[in-house]
Amino acid sequence: MGLDARMDLRKIELDARPRLEAARREAAAAPGAPDTAIIEGPPTMNGEPHAGHVRGRVIKDMWYRYRTLRGERVVYAAGWDAQGLPVELQAQKELGIEGPKSRIEEGGIETLVAECKRIVREYHGRWVEVDRLLGVSADDSAAYWTSSDEYIEREWEVLRRARELGVLRDDHAVIAYCPGCQTSLSHAEVSQGYREATDPSLYYKARLRGDRASLVVWTTMPFTLVTDALVAVHPDEEYCRIEAGGEELIVGRTRLEALADEARLGEFRVVSTVRGSELEGAKYDHPLLDEVPELARLAGGEAYHTVVAEAFVDTGAGSGLVHISPANGEEDMAIARRRGVEVFCPIDDAVRFTGDAGRYAGMFVRDADAGVIESLRERGALVAARKIRHQYPHCWRSGDALVWMARRGWFYMLDRLGSMTVDAAAAVEYYYEQPRNRFLGIVSERHPWCISRERYWGTPLPVWDCASCGEKTWLHSRREIVEAAESLPDGEGFELHMPWIDRIRVRCSSCGGTETSRERYVLDTWHNSGAAPHSSLGAGERSRLLPAPFLTEGIDQTRGWAYTLLVEGVILAGAPSAPYSSFLFQGHVLDRDGNKMSKSKGNVVGARDLLGRQPADLVRLYFLWKSNPIEPINFDERELGTRPYQVLATLYNLHAYLAQNSSYDGVDVSEATGGGPPDGASAPDRWALSRLQRTVRAVTEGLDACRIHEAAHAIEDYVINDLSQAYVPMARADLWDESDGAAARRRASYLVMARALRTVDALLHPFCPHTTDHLHREAFGRPLEASAWPVA
Repeated sequence: MGLDARMDLRKIELDARPRLEAARREAAAAPGAPDTAIIEGPPTMNGEPHAGHVRGRVIKDMWYRYRTLRGERVVYAAGWDAQGLPVELQAQKELGIEGPKSRIEEGGIETLVAECKRIVREYHGRWVEVDRLLGVSADDSAAYWTSSDEYIEREWEVLRRARELGVLRDDHAVIAYCPGCQTSLSHAEVSQGYREATDPSLYYKARLRGDRASLVVWTTMPFTLVTDALVAVHPDEEYCRIEAGGEELIVGRTRLEALADEARLGEFRVVSTVRGSELEGAKYDHPLLDEVPELARLAGGEAYHTVVAEAFVDTGAGSGLVHISPANGEEDMAIARRRGVEVFCPIDDAVRFTGDAGRYAGMFVRDADAGVIESLRERGALVAARKIRHQYPHCWRSGDALVWMARRGWFYMLDRLGSMTVDAAAAVEYYYEQPRNRFLGIVSERHPWCISRERYWGTPLPVWDCASCGEKTWLHSRREIVEAAESLPDGEGFELHMPWIDRIRVRCSSCGGTETSRERYVLDTWHNSGAAPHSSLGAGERSRLLPAPFLTEGIDQTRGWAYTLLVEGVILAGAPSAPYSSFLFQGHVLDRDGNKMSKSKGNVVGARDLLGRQPADLVRLYFLWKSNPIEPINFDERELGTRPYQVLATLYNLHAYLAQNSSYDGVDVSEATGGGPPDGASAPDRWALSRLQRTVRAVTEGLDACRIHEAAHAIEDYVINDLSQAYVPMARADLWDESDGAAARRRASYLVMARALRTVDALLHPFCPHTTDHLHREAFGRPLEASAWPVA
């Protein structure tokens, strides 16, 4: 149809999209084994894609098209995170379920699951539409779904391998817990939700037994006095016995002056000093024992309400003395276990105190803060109560402030993998030093990963408890469950989700008894997506296509998908082997003023809205051209109409200029090939070809090193500065020369320009597939997909 006089990117998209989609289908159906695979980081199906997602999807598609032009056959299947807490919370909201989690069961788990599936279908359609508009090559017909039975069975293989390695452990531990979601969270999830909060800063007195002095103890969580077990001091700190206001108090030397001012102690004098290690073993009287009878009972034992010397105590904070609540602190529980102190945790699933909490029974624990402070005041045990603002972790989904509490759960004990995860991470290419160091630091922590969740819509933990002998029966596939089943109420084709899997009773693998029940946990949604390389590929594909040569996600995935992929990959391999050989961490997309995008601020740029206003290739080029891929982007839609538009408009006009003039002279520019300069080439022709070779090298090296912006800038420089502003003006005089003997000179210029534009079309194709496909077909009469990547 030829090139229009004016570039219309929307019209170009409509023309090119069907061809590009057909080419992708043909490539996927081609005979022979693929060379490599992109493992899609599955977006969660509970929300609309936004500008941040656009950046990541464009980078992946750019890599796919680049490697395809280099002659590789790349498997690029879509992937969808279709279960887990985010989807479940959305379903609760849609169903109008509020309050305790038990209300879900009152309405029927089947109702919740049906709503989860409806939400997933709805948002899946929106994501597929954005991918189509954006020109993303991911094959949705071959997509993996984390909620599918096939995927779940393969994910269970990770658990089997973890058990074989001795990594998986059932434990009672202090876990970060969300009161709103009513489930445990992993250490990685905790790190995603820090924000400023206001909490009490409480100083109270605990009288030493047989002594007139009182310990001045500090905490920012007054409710944990209900479960108080010990007071900790630093063994090497000097503690001062001071006289103030007619009583004696014991405070750390480091904080003495600051505390006296903060608590308004007035004049005081130091009576004596003692090392923290010398306070070890001293007994104290808890000021609230009359309010919590069960705590009073425990206080009658030898271990409870004793001073302990522990090196973790921060002498520069509070009073230099901290209270230890084994039910509410990871370090606290470790100390209690080491010292044989019983853990007292009268807190239920709704994070309310149980009857064992005495006066505080039935109260949400954080609501008990005020009551604890008032009781201390009434007993003369309050030293000072202030408010502090600090960074405190909140649930990454519900936004509720987290509570640490002792609960039973299932953990990957990552320290049991030795150095394997660190060694695997160290062998990966990250392209940039900063994200590499950050990720290696996170991996080296080897913190236990709590993989169990007390929810419903997720991969069930496949373990059954026997009421007869107490042993556990693990079953890691549908076949194993069917073979062990005493009854199958829903037949052999039951769905591998709650509530259907919970209706099955299996024979105990230890005693053969049938009084068994499945432990009602599901797996962490990050465990689901972390199994993607293993669960989305067949056994033969895994051995051939893993490790994946290139994965990319946002910088927040250093504690998310990149981390869980690595851990599960090492567990499956039983060796220091990551499922990816390179990982690019992308910077966040911010608003034009550098603020984080959020619904509450009203500054979120929806992907569908953006693509409704702007041509896809302009959006693609902008995100790839704007900045270094690991840096945040201050997204400003106005910038799409500046340099990115100028690049495409200039390239379009150059194609139109060549087509018009070469046609007038009867020169077939499809003859333009690689190699040396054509016969009759002038100095400007040779210069243009030399600059072209330099550009090919710069783009290739830039893409290989994930300096994507540098590759884009190299194309920009060649198109605008070299071709449009330098070469064409230099060649114009020859092209307009119609004297005898000038035809050969004009033909050489046309062929040089054609070679340059054909090469630029290929270089720019991974960035702007619609425009380059259209230009290449109209100017040269052949599909760009049939071309090979230019070689310098």
